[in-house]
This record gives sequence, C-alpha cells and structure tokens, in this order.
Amino acid sequence: MGQSDKLMREIWNTHSLRWVILLLVTGWAPARGSENLAATNLVTTADPIINIQRTLPSFPPGNESVIRNNPTALQSPASVLDLMAVTPNFGVFQGSGGRTPEFSVRGLRDNTMSVGEPQVVLYLDDVPYDDVFSRGVPLYDVGSTRLWRGPQGTQFGMSGPGGVLDIHTHNAGNDWHGSVSASYASYDSTTEKFAIGGALATNTLFLDLAGMYFSRDGFVADAVSGKNADTRETFAGRVKLRWVASPKLELSLTVSGHQFDDGLQPGVPLGSPNIYQVSRTFDGYDNQDGNAQAIVAKYTSETVKVTSISAHTGWYESLYQDVDFQPADLLRVSIQRNQNQWSQEIRLESADEDGLWYWRAGALAAHRKFGSTVATRINAFSVTQISDQINNGDNYALFAQVKRNLTEAWELSGGVRYELDPRDSTGRQINPLLGPPVNSSGTATFTSWQPNVALTWKPENKTRVWASVNRGFMPGGYSFSGSPAPTSFGAAESWHYEIGVERPLISEKFTARATAFYNEIKDYQDFQPTGFGSYSMLNAAEVHTIGGELELLANLPENMFLNLGGGYVSAQFDRFQDPVNGANYNGRTINFVPEYTVNANLTWRPGEHFFFQAGGTVVGPIAYDEANSAHQNMYGLLNLRAGWEAKHWGVTVFAQNALDTAYVANAIHFNQPPTGSSFVVIPGEPAVFGIEASVKF
Repeated sequence: MGQSDKLMREIWNTHSLRWVILLLVTGWAPARGSENLAATNLVTTADPIINIQRTLPSFPPGNESVIRNNPTALQSPASVLDLMAVTPNFGVFQGSGGRTPEFSVRGLRDNTMSVGEPQVVLYLDDVPYDDVFSRGVPLYDVGSTRLWRGPQGTQFGMSGPGGVLDIHTHNAGNDWHGSVSASYASYDSTTEKFAIGGALATNTLFLDLAGMYFSRDGFVADAVSGKNADTRETFAGRVKLRWVASPKLELSLTVSGHQFDDGLQPGVPLGSPNIYQVSRTFDGYDNQDGNAQAIVAKYTSETVKVTSISAHTGWYESLYQDVDFQPADLLRVSIQRNQNQWSQEIRLESADEDGLWYWRAGALAAHRKFGSTVATRINAFSVTQISDQINNGDNYALFAQVKRNLTEAWELSGGVRYELDPRDSTGRQINPLLGPPVNSSGTATFTSWQPNVALTWKPENKTRVWASVNRGFMPGGYSFSGSPAPTSFGAAESWHYEIGVERPLISEKFTARATAFYNEIKDYQDFQPTGFGSYSMLNAAEVHTIGGELELLANLPENMFLNLGGGYVSAQFDRFQDPVNGANYNGRTINFVPEYTVNANLTWRPGEHFFFQAGGTVVGPIAYDEANSAHQNMYGLLNLRAGWEAKHWGVTVFAQNALDTAYVANAIHFNQPPTGSSFVVIPGEPAVFGIEASVKF
C-alpha cells in the first residue's frame, strides 16, 4: 500500500470528516415530500413512466423466492452472507473471512476453497458475477432481492445449476430523494451509508449516488498477542446515470467499486474448546479490491423488448496469514490473486407476456482471466513452496424460450440453451522438498445442450400448479491450487425435476407455495485436499438430491406481517470412488449442504411511528467432508429490530444473533503431514447489539 493510500485512509478515518462529507452530499437536496422511506425496507420504485425495467417471468413458473421487497424484510443486507437461510434450502457459507461467500441451493453447493464454477450466479443491477471470488461485493441501497432456483439458462446469459441470485438497487425518479444513516454496535462496529438520487433533467436524465463505510474490531482473541486482530473494514461506492432517450429507449451507466481491508482470518482446529480464541504468531491481513462498470440499454416497442448488457468486473486480493493455527511459527502463506471478466449479453422478449404466445431469446459472449500466486513458507525446512497459475475461460451461449397458452387454464413452455466453453491453463509448481520445478499447461473445450419444458395449470385466479424438467451444466477446468501439476476435471451435467403449487388462502390474506424437487447429477464436481498444500477438483460419478420447500406469506390483523419458510434436502453421493486415496463415498451425504432450513420473519406496526421486527433462522446439520467424519450440528439464530420513525428521521435499536449462539460458519478440510486429515472451523459472528440513526428526505 502506498503512502498516499495510507494518508487518505487516516484522513477518512477521522469521524468528523466522514460526517461532513455525508452531510454535504445530502444537505443541499430539497425534501421529497410525505413519502416514508423507512424501516419496512419496501422497494422504492421510480415513476413507472420513466422506468421501463421489469422482472422476467420465471422458469419453472413458480421457483422464484422474493427475499427482499416485501413488508417482512428484516433489514437491508450488507452482503450476501446476511441472506443465510432467509429463504428455504438456501445456505451461505463464509470464505476468506466472509469476503468470498459460498452458496448451497437444493444440495448443489459451491466448493469450499473457491475453485471451479459457481453453482449460483449473482446478478447485481444486471451485472453478472459469474465466479467464486467476486460475489462478496457489498450491498447497500438495495431495492429488491430474488432467488431463482434451478438452471435459468434461458432467462439469464449466465446461470449455474443452483440458480441465480438477482439483486437490484433503487432507481431515481423525478423527485430528489435520499437518506443518510449511521450505526454503532458491539466490537466498536460503525456503519455509515448514504444514498441520493433524482432528475438532472425532468423525465430524461437521472442520477443515483450511494456509498457505505464499515469498520469493526475483532471478536476473536489471539492467545499469543492478546489482541483481537480479526478486524474488518469496507469502503464502497456507486454512481448510476440513467438516460431515458425516449418512451421506448433507456440507457444506463453504472460504475462501482469497493475495498476490503481485513486482519487475521479466524479459524481454529476442530475440537478446540473455544472457537473464538486462536493462537497465531502474527496478525496477518487480507486486502481485496473490486470494481464494476456496465452499460445497459433497454428498448421497448409494442411487439418486442430488447436488453443489452455490456459489463466488466475486476477483482484483486493480497493475503498474508499464519496457516499452521498453532503458537509455533510453522507455516506462513502469501497469496496474490487477480481476475478480470468482460461480458456482452443480449436478451429479447415479446412485449405481451399474457398473450397467446410469449417468447424470449438471447446470446452471451464472455471472457475471464484469472491469475494466482501462492507462496507457502515451511519454516521447519526453511523452504518456500510456490504455485503460479493463469486460467483463461470463454463462455458463449445462445438460448430461447417459448410459452403457449393452450387454454385459459393450461400453459405449456419449452426452451433450449446451447453453450460453448473453451478453457486453457498454464501453471508452475516449485516445491524444493519434492524435486525440480514442474511446468504444465492444458486446454479443453466443453459444449452442452440444455433443454427445458414445463406445464402449468391455473384452475382459478392466483392459483398455479406446475411441473417442469430442466437440464443444468457446469463446464470443467483445472484445479489451480492442485498437486504438482494443474489437475483437469470434467464437466458436470444434471437433470432437474420440479412440481409445485401456489395459491391464496383465507380471503387472500395468506399466500402459500409448496414445491418438491429431484436432481440427478453426473460427474458432480467435488474439491478435496489431496496432500500437503495440495487440492484438486474431483468428479463424483453420480449424485442425487431430493427435497422440497414450503413458504407462507401472511397479512395478519393489527398491522402484522408474517413470512414463514422451510426446506428439506437429502443430498447423497450415489457413486463416488476417490481416485486419490481410494476411499468409497457411496451413500454419504454431500458436504456443506444444510439438511434443512427454517426461516420466520414478523413485522408489527402498532401505531403510526413504532415498529418491531423479529427474524429467526434454523439451519440443520451440515457435514464437513465427503466421509461425513465431522459435522456442524443444528443451530438457530434470532435477529431483532425495534424503532421509531418520523417523516424525515428514525432511530432503531437492533440485535443480531440475539441469543449469542456459537456456531461454525464454514470449515476447511486439510490433509497434510504429520497430522493427516484435519479440519479448521471458522466461527460465526457472536451477539451484536447496536443503535442506528437515519435521516430521510
């Protein structure tokens, strides 16, 4: 880090200056009027005349879960980690100190050490984050969050077999509006956010500015230094400029960036008496930077809608950590990683969604370049092991979907996606303990046809019954942190079967949805430790997952809103013979898949100003490894918020993990001499209590 960067951080960390900047940004704008933008976190939409963005119809027809834009949303998420189990069968695990989240949906989970393609793709304001590293982008000024389960290859240009997490921030309208908030909580945690938006030219040109700053002292004690060194700091900002050139044409430019400056990464050997106490010989750091730029064009005529998304995302990490997890100075690791991705996506659809015929089609072209250098210092032998890797991947796709209303009650839908994925990798392994350096390279191309079909029955208004079949695909590649040479792994192919029903109950005060699913996967991609400092992606020959979800949204008397959900999944290796150690995992539960999740969120507004919110999640047992030799037991978390809101201001008190539940947020499996197979567990955050003040206009 340069001296100028350090000086700027010292200046910014002066609290008084931070407040001056935030107030200057918002103080000049006129009040918006009587509209209340407060703690229900309802989506704030722009004038519909000048906001032609809309949500695509889902496929299968009922698999969309609206996580956030309803009255029961507990709070605005700061990262996707806040979405852990807030909707059925959706798990989020911490990676790299929580900065590279890993998802699990219906038994399809990302790999623990952040290798390979993601099971779930994140879209943020139409920008795809189709990798396992950069999805930790901070979230602020969020308007809506939706989870689309299962392959969405005919709806989005990028989609994993697990689905798509689709997040949108607010769009400005003609009237200027904004908000400033600041909070203080346990562990000297401070968060400041601002958002402002309005018209630079009425009905034509609109500007949105938003940003956040977060800092927190550590909650994990280091027995060696006596400090809590797992500090966290986040800077983030976004500028969005939207031009409505005509009633039919809208163009937007979005530029965003963020910076994470973190200290020690927590983690203790499995079985340690206190997961919140570590023994490290130095504090360490993990710094990450990310940026994104996108130009989105939307054209709407009487017959067709066209969307073009041109995007670039960049990500960089510099890490230095003590990785022996012991008081002795045995192992140190230094990691430098960087990634750039460029993508062009075109979507076309018919303008009349409710007509006799509805269709959509699209194309994608994307390129991603990833580089990594990992240096592990083995002090016992006074040697350093170095692994360099450069991976290039292209993704080309064509897709189409057609829906036909057979009768007033019956609807048939079918589509197909063709995908072409060329990959290449070059690497170098230097390990003085094993011999001379090893250079290696490889190329491969993967192709796939992914059809889908669905039948929907609508016997009465707002009631739907559906059945669908969909094919999923994940291209193969190379394990960049594998054994002495990059290890290739094959593509994974899957079939997804789903049935479901959705209908209102009791004079439409309740809406209930129930789904059942069965997924079968061939060559399931599984990332495992294969030796000292060595990891490889392996293919499990056959895997299946089966389960279901139940969701209930209710408008109760006395201004109360309730959202209940529950999901269960049985995920199993059917045929998996480990080619490295010869182990047989047939019949074992797939690791890092919660067996069940339960979520409940209640909002109560007894008067004009007071509100109370309570949200709870229960997460079922989670296996840590393929042999199921270790696991996380079931645990539950309770979050509470209560506050007072006036027209232009509000005060809220909150408690996250209010019962101070100790739980494991992730686990890392090691296989290294002399200890052999072992686990390091990452603790989840303990109880956090705080207060937040906000100003709105």
